[in-house]
Amino acid sequence: MKRCILIPALAFVLLVSGCSDADNGKISPNQDGAKAPPSAESDNGSRQGDSAVQVIDQQKALISRVMELARQGKVVNSQFAAEETVIDDVEKEWGRPEKTDYVPEAKGNFASYTGRGVVIGYNKGSQVFDIRSYDSELKKITLSGVRGVLGSPAHTSSYNNQDILGYTAGDKFKIRFVFPRSTTDTTDPALDHVSVFYPRGTVNSMSEDPGLEW
Repeated sequence: MKRCILIPALAFVLLVSGCSDADNGKISPNQDGAKAPPSAESDNGSRQGDSAVQVIDQQKALISRVMELARQGKVVNSQFAAEETVIDDVEKEWGRPEKTDYVPEAKGNFASYTGRGVVIGYNKGSQVFDIRSYDSELKKITLSGVRGVLGSPAHTSSYNNQDILGYTAGDKFKIRFVFPRSTTDTTDPALDHVSVFYPRGTVNSMSEDPGLEW
């Protein structure tokens, strides 16, 4: 008779204990709904996405900087401005160039400062009309990046396995973004160099030569 009384009493104690744990918010390790740890794969994907956005933003800022300099007749890594500068000014600051070549189709002489990554084009009157920069920082710029930031170019051409995108930079200057020609393996090439160009500097009124537009 005593056993019959003890068994129901024990069951009641266990039932009350179980309800108390649930009310206190205690969750069994095996209970469904336990929070899973953050996914490492998801975190890596987020970081890669942030990195890609950062690269795009850096490229946009660089292209904007290049265009701002072009409106002044200048390029990255050079203090000289087309139109306003003569080659003597350059030589006073930088010394004699490593080499100078006359390029008939470009209407002038081109002085190469290889160590500085700059080439200076000047006409018969010594006026600088073309400044080209091969600065390594410019390699961050891609063909699609230029089109994405600046839109459709005012001029396109191909020369010596290069594709050229030309844009107007203010009232006086043009800027040419020169890329290696696209291939099936490299559909979005990195920039080779930029050329800030002063078209009026190629005009020769004495010989009725209208000069170059691009």
